[in-house]
Amino acid sequence: MSVRERVDRDEDVCTEASKITCLYYEAMDRKRDKIGHLYVAVDPTLLWNGNNLQGYDDICKFIQQLPQTDHNIQSVDAQRLPTIEETKDLPEGIIMNVAGTVTMGLTSHGFVHNFVLMREDGKFKIKSDRFRYID
Repeated sequence: MSVRERVDRDEDVCTEASKITCLYYEAMDRKRDKIGHLYVAVDPTLLWNGNNLQGYDDICKFIQQLPQTDHNIQSVDAQRLPTIEETKDLPEGIIMNVAGTVTMGLTSHGFVHNFVLMREDGKFKIKSDRFRYID
């Protein structure tokens, strides 16, 4: 793979990470009923401040019951996972790390949020979701 091809692939990863970040936090803060569309259909996982959930339905129910939020994103980092051609066993994916602050009611917290994104039906969707307050 040429240097230009690697740069182009990295730019594609950044574009996808930017899209999913905007979609996820917009849904989380204002359109919770739409957030399920961002997860893969088969066996997604969520670890939310120690609450371990597996499966699309359980994740959607859990997110719906969380208090109203307002996220302020301070950083996003994304890296491409190896593709099938490179490893022969991993699907195309992205690992994404987000940091920021979240306000829930009158309380604010710093947070880190890690995602593993996998391609499903031509779009990147959340396969693994890990959220933790850092204060």
